[in-house]
Amino acid sequence: MPRSPRFLRPHTVQIIHKVGEDDNLEMIEEVITLNYVKFDNNENLSQSSSGKQQNTSSTFVIDCRDLHAKKNSMKCKYLSNNKYDNQDGYFSIFVGDIVKYNCKEYVVNGINEVNPFGRRIEFIEVSCNG
Repeated sequence: MPRSPRFLRPHTVQIIHKVGEDDNLEMIEEVITLNYVKFDNNENLSQSSSGKQQNTSSTFVIDCRDLHAKKNSMKCKYLSNNKYDNQDGYFSIFVGDIVKYNCKEYVVNGINEVNPFGRRIEFIEVSCNG
């Protein structure tokens, strides 16, 4: 099946995955840059007895047939988080990772790997809240 057109996926996001801490108790992070994704930001305003509340939920979609990902300025491929082992050339997305888009940070709260035509993953839908 052909990839989806790039004009439908004009956005670039960064995913920050916390790997652990070094000897100086400083956070070690992996930064993955994803090009050609579709980012959709939804802002809801709800009225309650205590006042107005603004809820933000976001979703971005990755087309795995046209995946342009870089980790530490090196091209990498996607692996499901149950198969992921921290190695060069591969990345995964986990619940709790931080997503940076348009100078705002969002926290991943769900990953849906869509494979409608068999075992190969075609799309990755990541839902966030911020």
